[in-house]
Parts: sequence; structure tokens; C-alpha cells
Amino acid sequence: DHLYRTTGFCRNPSPTVTPGSGTPTPAPVCGTGIWQFPARLPSPVAEAAVVAQDGLVYSFGGTADNTRLTTAYRYNPATDSWTALAPLPAARTGMGAVSDGRYIYLVNGATLTDWASATLWRYDPLANSYATLSAPTQATAYQATVYLNGKIYRIAGLTLDAVTTSVEVYTISADTWNTATPYPAAVEWHTAVALNGYIYSGGGEGNTPPDKTYRYDPLADAWDDAAVADLPVGIARGASAVLDGRWVMVRPPHDTYNDATDNVFAWDSAANTWTPLPPLLARDLPGAAVVGSNLYIVGGNRVDYLSPNQLIASTLLQQYSETACCVTPTATRSPLATLTTTATATATATPTYTPTHTPTRTPTATATRTPTATPSPTPTRTPSGTVTGTPSGTLTVLPTGTTSRTATPMPSATSTPSPTGTASTRLCPPPPPPRRPPRRRAPRPAARSRHRRPRPPAWCPLATCNRATTSRRACDI
Repeated sequence: DHLYRTTGFCRNPSPTVTPGSGTPTPAPVCGTGIWQFPARLPSPVAEAAVVAQDGLVYSFGGTADNTRLTTAYRYNPATDSWTALAPLPAARTGMGAVSDGRYIYLVNGATLTDWASATLWRYDPLANSYATLSAPTQATAYQATVYLNGKIYRIAGLTLDAVTTSVEVYTISADTWNTATPYPAAVEWHTAVALNGYIYSGGGEGNTPPDKTYRYDPLADAWDDAAVADLPVGIARGASAVLDGRWVMVRPPHDTYNDATDNVFAWDSAANTWTPLPPLLARDLPGAAVVGSNLYIVGGNRVDYLSPNQLIASTLLQQYSETACCVTPTATRSPLATLTTTATATATATPTYTPTHTPTRTPTATATRTPTATPSPTPTRTPSGTVTGTPSGTLTVLPTGTTSRTATPMPSATSTPSPTGTASTRLCPPPPPPRRPPRRRAPRPAARSRHRRPRPPAWCPLATCNRATTSRRACDI
């Protein structure tokens, strides 16, 4: 539970029930955004190439314990589970990953022996296999990679000996690479997204401040600094994605500990402003992907508390959602309705017997089943209860003190159980309160008479009333 923070983290509040209302009160709202922690990765990873396709999150390669990996995994949000995929053709870290909706493309990355490579792999999720396509002309790693309108853009990054400003464009249909206008600064560990027909890129480390942002127009083949506001803080070695039409940037730890303050920001294109979002558990070089309205931050390095200069790959998966709460919907009981008459009989009966006493209270009850029998003698008191069905019928009090009941045939109504009583058509006296069970001791014959079942009133027509005071059941007539 120490993973949860005071602000922005989900705790699954439960709805409360107001006594006597029968309807649960809605659970409290968590806020505009909440972070949750789904199933962890099968193994630690940082610097992985992460992308979403068909409602699934994919993670390829990366590094852990100073070892570059070939492992690949797929996360299914519906089942909250990870699945191991076919390993990469070779170990890679710092790759770029994009999807065109059918295939996943993995661009460049550092190898076991070199800081950069020039490779393009295409992964087929249906066949769970890789194919090698035309390679870029520039070997890079830790570049920004974006898919837009049938093309893949490789933006800047680290080469074998320095950072670069070069930009290359891969046309999928032609399987060819071409150069584009260079990035305004030589950087690595920056991020980029496609939004509203443009490419936005920012942050990173190199010969530019880490808070700079730029917009690329693919039609004009030009970069624009003034078109997008700069970041409120410098961000490098982070991650970004498009969530509900906004460019979301995630900042890694910016001191010697895994802080969780001021590390998630969202850019609104209409207002051209950055807004802080609820913080996450900061990670260095994580991956990011969006499924629906959920942002997933995959893995990343955490700071070792014992050795602050040491980074340790993590298995943590973090999910950001802008919903009311992470609460499982619960069934709501139907409101109780007041019943004035409950008879569904088809005959009119005038009893010759008139009770000599009139009860002063009206017991309330909820019917457990719909009576179908023809009524026998009916007393003058009118029971009332609560059911969810719609009763029909009239009850007429005759001047002579007798009663007459006239009812219209209706379909059987479904009754709603209620803990407040039995059936509204029951004519036996209400059962006494339950007896307290006797203490465990040797039985005394003399005390047995005090617990004998009282006899029902003489006017009760059915023998089932003999059990009314013990089983809490009454006559159904």
C-alpha cells in the first residue's frame, strides 16, 4: 500500500447504503485522473520499444542489469495479463516502435556491441514473426519515431559517435527511405507524437534545452518552434503519447529519489498550454502507449535507494485513466412501493363473521409470493406492505361492519423481498419477537413450559398458523 500517494492514486472506494432508503449512495469520485497498477511485466525492463495496436500493448527488447534483451511481451488490458512473444531477431535497446494498424515496425536501436544500428523489422501479430525490411541510411538509437499517413519518421537520435539532427522518412508502400528537413537541434532521449496531421517533438538531451518543443509540417517539410509552447520543465529520458487529443509527456526522476511530483504534463492544442496531471511513480526511460482512454507506462529504471547513482530496471506497469473512479458497479435495489390493496382474487366474498376487535396499528410487510387462492373470511383491518409489483383491487367496508373485497384479475406480480415483514395478505397476528436462545446448561424440565408455542387465534382458518410464531410465517388466504 506504500505505492499509493495521497493525490491521484486509486483506492477502490465502496458505495454506502443509507438506512431505510434501499438505494446505495454513489461512491466518492476519485478525481479527474487516477493512476492504477495492473499486472507487472514478467521480467524487469527499461528502454523498451512500446506501442499499442488492436487494444493491446506491446513491448520489445530493452535492457536490464546492463544486458540488452531480445524478449518481447504483449499485455491484454481486458484480462490484465502478459503473454511472451517470439524473441527479436537480435538484442536491441533504444529502438523506435510504431504501428500502421496491421503491423508493428521496429526502427534501429543499440546492439550488444554498438551504440547504434540501422535496421527495420516488421512484426506480424497474427503470425508472431518478424520480417526484415529496407534499412535506414543512418544508424541511430534513442531516436524519436512516429507513424503518420503511411510513413515512418525517424527523428534525430544517437549515432555511433555523437547525437544527430538528421531526419529520415520511410514510405511503407514503396519500402524506401528518404531524407527530410533536419531537426532544429541534435538530441537523443527525446519523444515525438503525431497529432492533427502534424508531428510534435520535444525534450531530450543534446545541444538544446530539454524544455524545447517543435512542430513539423509534413506537407511543407518544415519545423516550427513558435507553433507549440515549450515544456514547463525540462524532460529527457521520459515518454509521451497522445491521450484523448492531448500530447502527454512523462518526466523521469529529477533528483536522487523516485519522486512523484510535477512529472506528468498534458498539452492542449487549442489553448497551446501545458497542464500538470496527477503524478506517477517516476521511472527513467520507460515506454508509453495508449489504449482507448488509458495511458500505460511500461517498465523503466528506478533509483536504488541504497545507491542513488544506481538504476535498476523495473517490472512496474502504470495505468492512467480519466474516469470517475476505479469502482466495480454494484446492483441497486429497486425502490419500495407502498401497497394499498394486494388481492388478486377473482371472486367477491362477504363473510358472516365480524371480529370484535380492531387493531390499532397496521403492520408493514413485503410480499414474498403472489397469492392465488380465493379469499376466506376477511377481517376489517387493512394490512399494508411494500412490493415492486402493481396491485389492483378495491376493498369496500360495508355499513354493517362486514367487509367486501372486489378484485380485478391481474397478471402475477413479482414481489421484492424486504427484511421488514412477511406478506400483506396474511391475516394471522404478527409473530412475537424472536426468543433469545437459552444458555448452554443442563436441561430443566420445569423451564420447558415457558417456551411452548402459543396457540393461534380461534378465528385463523388454516393450520399453517400453528407455526407462525416459530417459523415467522403466517396464513396465506
